[in-house]
Amino acid sequence: MQTYLLKATLIWTLLLVLYELLYRNRPAFTLNRLYLLSALLAGALFPLLPLTLPGAGSGTGNLAGNLLRPVYPYVLPAVAAPQARVQAGISWQAVVFGIYIAGVLAMAVVSLRGLVYILRTAIYGSFKQMEGFRIFHSNRRPHAPFSFMGWIFIATPEQYSRQELLFVLRHEDVHNRRKHWLDVLLMQLGCTLFWFHPLVWRYRHLLRLVHEYEADRLASGDTAYDYGHFLLQQTLLQGTPAIAHSFHFSPIKNRIAMLTQQRKTQAWKYSFWIPAICAGLLLAAKPADNNERVRVGDKTHFRGHDFYWTPEAFDSVLVEDPTTKEMTTVRVNLGPMIHKMDQDIVYNNDDAAIVKARFNKDGKELFSYAENAFRKQFSDIPDSIRSIAVTNIVIDAEGKIRYYDIQISADGPLYENVRGKSLIADYTRALEKIIDGSPSWQPATAGGKHVKVRIPGGFNVYFKPFGVSPVNR
Repeated sequence: MQTYLLKATLIWTLLLVLYELLYRNRPAFTLNRLYLLSALLAGALFPLLPLTLPGAGSGTGNLAGNLLRPVYPYVLPAVAAPQARVQAGISWQAVVFGIYIAGVLAMAVVSLRGLVYILRTAIYGSFKQMEGFRIFHSNRRPHAPFSFMGWIFIATPEQYSRQELLFVLRHEDVHNRRKHWLDVLLMQLGCTLFWFHPLVWRYRHLLRLVHEYEADRLASGDTAYDYGHFLLQQTLLQGTPAIAHSFHFSPIKNRIAMLTQQRKTQAWKYSFWIPAICAGLLLAAKPADNNERVRVGDKTHFRGHDFYWTPEAFDSVLVEDPTTKEMTTVRVNLGPMIHKMDQDIVYNNDDAAIVKARFNKDGKELFSYAENAFRKQFSDIPDSIRSIAVTNIVIDAEGKIRYYDIQISADGPLYENVRGKSLIADYTRALEKIIDGSPSWQPATAGGKHVKVRIPGGFNVYFKPFGVSPVNR
């Protein structure tokens, strides 16, 4: 969410600066309206698009660059790695989300009250045709004239002279004919979802101002002076619902200045519009996936996240001698394990204190799903390949795989020729695509909230048992 908001803010800021510098005081009302709407939608939607910057693409990095140890087709016992005690409580994320939902509900209530006010005025007011326009009037306390979805509302028509009434009716009719109310509904939705974002409110203000500029210009005709004087008189009237167009929308000074401005649109300035939108796309795009693991000390940076490793861990396993059937305890080096992702603890998925993450695709576990998909692409694997495995799998709180290593073990000579290197790179890329495209897991939970976990051990998508040749003495 933070990444989305950052990208949206950058796009909105870029397009808003361009508008303020070049277009705001231009009387090209339709172009300005389209620009503001496209800018608002660009900031809201571009970060959601699966856009990727051109780049090297998925690199094999150091995944298959060295001869790696094989991963055997059983899961090693869980290691007693440092774990934090599971504590129930309210997280900061939950608090922030609660505040956001409260703001959305408050804005929704404001919009609903505006709709109720308009409907009550229409139901309990009087409807009549005046000067060829459909109007509602309530004969209640004075309020500024306003319009919504083709309806025009005036408190008391008799309070205006015929010329003033024509000013009002023509002005509100422009809003209706130009479908400005659709923009208002869209902006109201934007302000509801992004109630906390000042740039959205700025776009809303500028768009409504463009609406008023256009309605003023078309309604005033050849009587700009009289119309401007009438605007000043309306500033003392009561306000109107946020989702409606008010005749006395401020700032009046700007409206009068635009009303008397010469109509020089300077259309060439709008040639910057398309490059600005393209720049917004670039800001929203993410770099091409780079599968390099950048390791510094006990931290690995991978795809925008930091993963922290424990020191090397050891465990003991029982090994049966095939001849004597004698059981021997063997000390196994399990290597370091990921215990933290960014600032969050990564739990062992076999920890009894949590409800473990689960993968299920048509009744298959991840190892079966990945093996089947891999072997469909590569049915004939050369004998020089000993094992192809996925290890160090980390599942985030949304059930997405955020980290994994691919380990390929092969005979040494395979790495010495071009074909061997190309083959290993093909295996790696294919397996990366399978893992990245695999369905989400059911997240693990601890203390009533979703947590990040690591999957102990790993699994093979291909494994060739080691044979022992007899030695002639």
